[in-house]
Amino acid sequence: MKLCGGKAKEEVTAEHQGRAGQNLLTQNPTGPWYRRSERDKMMLKWFIKNTPEEAGEKARQRQKSLPTPNIGEQMTWSSAVRCLSKFLDDDEYTHYQSLIGVLQWLSKLGRRIDITFATSSMAKFSAAPWVNHLTYVLRIFSYLKSHSRSRLVFDHEKRDWSHKKFTDYDWKDQYPGQEDERPPGMPEVLGKSVQVNFFCDAAHAQDLLNRRSQTGILIFVNGSPIRWYSKRQNTVEASAYGSEYTTLRIAGEMIEAL
Repeated sequence: MKLCGGKAKEEVTAEHQGRAGQNLLTQNPTGPWYRRSERDKMMLKWFIKNTPEEAGEKARQRQKSLPTPNIGEQMTWSSAVRCLSKFLDDDEYTHYQSLIGVLQWLSKLGRRIDITFATSSMAKFSAAPWVNHLTYVLRIFSYLKSHSRSRLVFDHEKRDWSHKKFTDYDWKDQYPGQEDERPPGMPEVLGKSVQVNFFCDAAHAQDLLNRRSQTGILIFVNGSPIRWYSKRQNTVEASAYGSEYTTLRIAGEMIEAL
């Protein structure tokens, strides 16, 4: 995949795609998926510039006496209890939910993969947000404001995995008589074939309050990202193996649904 920004060009290898897929949706956003785009700048301009400054300033004033950990920072129980006494008022509560809705729209329909994890992390507090949470949401908008000229680049070429040594397993003894699932009435395949690639990762016990893990998935058709997913898992896994296996199951179900 080639990412172009002005005169700069960068060839992203398959390993680079894998690292970006592992980090982008389970940790703080990293990866070279974006370059400048006037179209995205126009799309984001209204939302970013019309974020009420009064609400942000009010939240910052109330937040000065509170601890300010980063989104992924481990919070102690005492700091969490202190924050619980600082809920947003009714107007700020409504404003918080509307901002989360805007960020979710930008992440899914606006193709902003880089804010998917941060948006998912803050959306889980929508029922009872604290003052700190509104501050963090405004920081996401500040990030968008400084990275407003970003775009996704689509590559129609298939990925070459010949350098990877994948082991071919024969599961016929464990699953005799099993065949690949195909939709009933599937029409004859016409045209060129496509290659579906996906990268998935899990951050085990990423939420220290309830020990639930975070799932991150990136799905590509050839070299083009078509779906991205970042969400807390519904169950609590006792090991990293369990959280990784759950992530793999979710990715498989998403691919089957394509």
